Amino acid sequence: MTFRLIMLRPDREFFDGEVESLSIETPRGKEQILAHHLPMILNLTASLCHFCLADGTKKTFAINEGTLTILRDRVVLQSDFLAWEEKFEAALARRERFIAQERKKRKESFLEYKQNKLEMAKTFVRLQGRQHLGEEL
Repeated sequence: MTFRLIMLRPDREFFDGEVESLSIETPRGKEQILAHHLPMILNLTASLCHFCLADGTKKTFAINEGTLTILRDRVVLQSDFLAWEEKFEAALARRERFIAQERKKRKESFLEYKQNKLEMAKTFVRLQGRQHLGEEL
């Protein structure tokens, strides 16, 4: 017996197919999901997980924290990081580059915000100065 497993990252669908079983790590320990499992939602912890395809092939993947939603007709796994075991190092390097770029963008954005705030304060001071000059005349 199989069930449909959908694995999602924020940027794309990672996997969609029929599997016999799914082994994942939760804060309570290892869990194995089989066809016709009771519907529930589980929190996932960073770990190596695996699933077995209908032909017996075992696929191992790395996951960051995420959620697993077990529905009657499918199981949906969501995480911000999913990588096949054999591509883990390359995926981790890509993720680290992405995080570094995001930090740089946020830092630049924060500096722009501070500069704009300073310019706005200067403008208000000038406007208040003109207003006071107009009152004195």
